[in-house]
Amino acid sequence: MKLPLSLFTTVALSCPLFSVSQFLSFDAYGTLLEIDNKEVEYDQKQNHYGGVSPTISDDHLTIQSSGNRWSAYQLPTQQEVYNDSVLQFTFTMTEKTADGFQAICLDFDKEMTGPNGQCFVLDTSQGWVSSMLNVAKLTPVGGTTHHSIPIGHFFTGPVNYLVFLQDSDDSSDRMIGDSSISDLKLIRESRDKLNVEIDGVAQQLENHQLSYKYKGGNQDTSDWLMEISEDGDGVQVNGNQWKALAL
Repeated sequence: MKLPLSLFTTVALSCPLFSVSQFLSFDAYGTLLEIDNKEVEYDQKQNHYGGVSPTISDDHLTIQSSGNRWSAYQLPTQQEVYNDSVLQFTFTMTEKTADGFQAICLDFDKEMTGPNGQCFVLDTSQGWVSSMLNVAKLTPVGGTTHHSIPIGHFFTGPVNYLVFLQDSDDSSDRMIGDSSISDLKLIRESRDKLNVEIDGVAQQLENHQLSYKYKGGNQDTSDWLMEISEDGDGVQVNGNQWKALAL
């Protein structure tokens, strides 16, 4: 007796054995950190109901925020800010905020008034933000700017959080404002010296910028710095600055 043969075809659905979480790449002193896409609120009760978390690009290089959002991300390992540390990144402005600002911060904790950290304002629609440092290079809507901030000039010490702030205070529409930050890098870079000639003798001045005063009053915008060219032969001054270099 012949038994009937049955042929069965097994169709397997292709499913990954594990999921790879989205992360933001951050080059910290030559080590590539993968910052997990787990947003926590920075400071206290700054986000509004109905807001959306920032999104990270598929290549892990860009984070984009829409509307009012105060977002902090814990670094995989604690990083140290030295006196020669420089934070580099690219900032793109798609839509300005309403009575607010966009900023980037490095901080020890999730409190703006905590023990160690600093926020740098990249654009403002509410005027000068006195509680933060305001960068000199402004970005127009639809524009992109590249930043190299000598953060070690303003604070040093350990940091645990990378923070992105987009503060937009229009009570009728808290979703106004759109921007992104890309290509984050933390490096150590010695400040260039300025070449001068004194009494016919070539000299180099240390790039330690001091605020210059007039009649005892401080005229300088202390959170802006002059930029010395790579060859040390020139200096660029943006905005209101009264600076002095020691001879």
